[in-house]
Amino acid sequence: MNKPSRQQAGRTGTGRDRGFTLVELLTVAALLGVAATLAASGVARASARVKELQCLDNLRQIALANELYQKETSRRPRSLSHLAERSNPLGRGSRILCPSDPASRPAPADGGASTNQLRGWGNRANASQQPDWVLHQRDPEGLSFEQELRETAETRDFSYLHPFGWRRVAWERLNSGGRQAGLAVCQLHGIALRQQSQGRASHLDFEGKTLRVQQDGAVVNRRVLRPDGSPPQVSSSPGPVAEDYPWDLYLDLPPAPARL
Repeated sequence: MNKPSRQQAGRTGTGRDRGFTLVELLTVAALLGVAATLAASGVARASARVKELQCLDNLRQIALANELYQKETSRRPRSLSHLAERSNPLGRGSRILCPSDPASRPAPADGGASTNQLRGWGNRANASQQPDWVLHQRDPEGLSFEQELRETAETRDFSYLHPFGWRRVAWERLNSGGRQAGLAVCQLHGIALRQQSQGRASHLDFEGKTLRVQQDGAVVNRRVLRPDGSPPQVSSSPGPVAEDYPWDLYLDLPPAPARL
């Protein structure tokens, strides 16, 4: 039997030198693209998980540092920076930065963000937890107003929202939750809604996953939602503090009414 000629083999597809068609090449390219996308997605998820685990450890160390501080001084720390300066568990302040916070990355050296500018999420948003009138209220707790300003001032980059600088009545209400009361909160594993909206950062700019460390050292995973996308109305003049603080970040149930 005669073998098919080279020309016949090309037509019938039985030759060894048959090339790929355009459809086959496009199919292979599409499969490679899907595989690369899946690989990149897996790497991103793994990286996010590693950062979250480091954040969990940071929060536990903050709770430990707070417990040691209160045992040594019989009072609460008034800022996270002050706590980091006094406490070995916080490792010279590195523990108060979440790895998911842009502040944990080196500042640009080409005229971008200033190297001495406090740019952590906590630096920008922590004060938004208190109504405006409280921030200017001259009501020191056993110190002069100037001394209290120095003690509550944050001098380091930090990521975590905290209640250490709250007014005494709000701090006491928070502690009515006992050892389950929150000490520090990380919002940075949630979803950014309106970050730095209207030129001012707010704790209301994030929703979703919220990591909270309690006074007993446990870290709980909560989900905080802003269903209508708008911040609650905050009092602009002195009055009851019942709804002026974000209790949902620190407690599972609202605290008992304040005794004013």
